[in-house]
Amino acid sequence: MDKRFFDPHFVLLYDRHRLLDDQYGHIEGVSVHSIQYRKSVDPRRLSELIRLLRRLRPDLIHTVLPTANLWGLLAARWIGIRPCIGSLRGLRHSRLDRWYWVDRLALRYLADKVVVNSDAVKDNCIRVLGVKSDKIFRIYNGFRPHVLSNVDRTTFLRSLGIPWPDRPVLSVVGRLDANKSVGDILSAVRILHQSGMPVTLLVAGQGIQSQQLKNQVRRDGLEGLVFFLGFVSQIPLLLQSTDILITASQSEGFCNVIFEAMSLGIPVATTDIPTFRELIRPGQTGFVFRPRNPQSMADVLREMLSNPSRRRQVAQQAKKEVESRFSLATMVNAYQEWYQQLLANLPRKD
Repeated sequence: MDKRFFDPHFVLLYDRHRLLDDQYGHIEGVSVHSIQYRKSVDPRRLSELIRLLRRLRPDLIHTVLPTANLWGLLAARWIGIRPCIGSLRGLRHSRLDRWYWVDRLALRYLADKVVVNSDAVKDNCIRVLGVKSDKIFRIYNGFRPHVLSNVDRTTFLRSLGIPWPDRPVLSVVGRLDANKSVGDILSAVRILHQSGMPVTLLVAGQGIQSQQLKNQVRRDGLEGLVFFLGFVSQIPLLLQSTDILITASQSEGFCNVIFEAMSLGIPVATTDIPTFRELIRPGQTGFVFRPRNPQSMADVLREMLSNPSRRRQVAQQAKKEVESRFSLATMVNAYQEWYQQLLANLPRKD
């Protein structure tokens, strides 16, 4: 951010030793504060935050993620900080989900404004959480271009215990839960294998369906084709080792890993759902298939694998799109301009 106009302070509602030093301890030009982690309902967290904000006297507060939305906006309201901004970064569906109620309370009643990262999330915020549309502002996530590593993919894959096969490499990155539909990806791999086009599938992530998916691999005879990697810290290296990144989500608010892949020139195949239609131009910056339809997915993957020059052309166009439309600089400029408009137009309490 432009330090001529902004003096940013970053407040973590976590124990410094768990998160701060690893990820946020060395941000140039940003003052970083942490509040000792306690249970989410511990009122001492709120009192500590109120004391900190009274000392800092910010002109604007912007919270990110449900816990911060609740405590941060409560504290801001308590001491009269205006404007106060909440955030919604994904979709809310079930009223049985506790975060539904946290975000509904915080964003509907405590926030002056709400920032979202896609039009699909904006629509969800209005329909599901009941937030008024004129409170919501959309700013897409931004990405810093990755520098390609000199490590070749044979070396990297062997470091993960995967022998380098003479087959195309597909990857899926994310939580292993029902919404991600990884089982459909396994079914598409089986279809490709049975049609004489075997591939290697790398599954990076953890989740409640992990064992179920491993059982599916054994049942469908996909051992040696599918590798479960668990948590992978070096996602850019994994993407560099990939011919195609697949995302089979049934719903998404925004999918960062797609844009990480696109920024590296890696082609992506995704479900044809509203969020991805908003962010990807089918056949120009990515490839899409019908949701919950392994045959449709297999057909699209077969087309991509059979036409490498077309695949590379689309991937290069996607890389240019990320650099222009989803760059980190574009996102930062959008936030700066929006903050300045809010500070100029909304009343503040001294």
